[in-house]
Amino acid sequence: MSLLDMREIGREIKVSPHTIRVWVRLGYIPHVRAGRQVRFDVDEVKAWLKRRACSGRDRLTPKLDPATR
Repeated sequence: MSLLDMREIGREIKVSPHTIRVWVRLGYIPHVRAGRQVRFDVDEVKAWLKRRACSGRDRLTPKLDPATR
């Protein structure tokens, strides 16, 4: 288990430290707190991101009724 701080996890997942802070405050991102210190398990955060991923364009493509074409 490798624990990173806010700046390091931000670099790892290409998100600003401010966004990471907001996600922690809202309870979105998995993290570990030790007093005022906040740390992130890289594998856990990457798994969290993967679960939240959408399929992209497929979700935005409207389903057309063949009868209306």
